[in-house]
Amino acid sequence: MSSESFSEKWDSPRSQCTAKQQYGNGKQCERIALPGKSKCAGHGSGGVRTAKGRAAIAAAHSEGLNDSRATRSIYRQAISELYQLAKIAGINWIGRPPKV
Repeated sequence: MSSESFSEKWDSPRSQCTAKQQYGNGKQCERIALPGKSKCAGHGSGGVRTAKGRAAIAAAHSEGLNDSRATRSIYRQAISELYQLAKIAGINWIGRPPKV
């Protein structure tokens, strides 16, 4: 962490975002750049660049409804088996059939 406090970062005068318009006359973005950055929040980073960061994003995306990827995989397999049994028994499956 830097030695600057939060208020020092946000209260100090900052530069303008350096992003340019892709179409039109190529004008520069009019918003203020984020502290310590050259772009505003709208033009921000190009995404996570490290393997550790990508792993953190993948873990965050797999936390929906407190289920892990393994739990969802087991659930998906069980639904697929139920669909196959319903098909054999001639029972109409209500809703979208699971991906098999």
